[in-house]
Amino acid sequence: MTNQEFEGGDGVRSALGDPNCPHCKGSGYLRKDLPLGHPDFGRIEICTCRQADIQSLVRERLFSISHLDELQDLTFNTFNPRGRVGLGQQQQDSIERAFNQAQAFTETLDGWLLIQGGYGSGKTHLAAAIANECVSRGVPTLFLTVPDLLDTLRFTYDKQDITFEERFDQIR
Repeated sequence: MTNQEFEGGDGVRSALGDPNCPHCKGSGYLRKDLPLGHPDFGRIEICTCRQADIQSLVRERLFSISHLDELQDLTFNTFNPRGRVGLGQQQQDSIERAFNQAQAFTETLDGWLLIQGGYGSGKTHLAAAIANECVSRGVPTLFLTVPDLLDTLRFTYDKQDITFEERFDQIR
């Protein structure tokens, strides 16, 4: 750990502020001088000189718990919205609609999006692209395929340290 980093109570290492920052003078935090009865009295805010670093740390932490390690290259930019070579016009149009719906879903993250199709149709790629986009925006995300989800739940079914219900609630 350098002299510009400290480890908080949650075990996450955080960098201190910019030593040349005119606002916080390097502490990384600000406290407004407010009267005792004010709702924000005593509240400490993170200085703007640390915002980018903190957002980066949050994204890294979210990515590490998202299960997207091997799928980080599956993004909207790497997806072919017309499908693979040899598909008919109807299949190409269907894949393009799914691609557009997946992108639209990431704009609002409202409701549900069901992606269905045959083996190799791009379902996992689109789902991972949505998850990767969410993580990049700082949205807590967990990516599991159905077989992985079932394995995870099955693994905890007979364990004494965590019940099936507790593990299911963690995933949910």
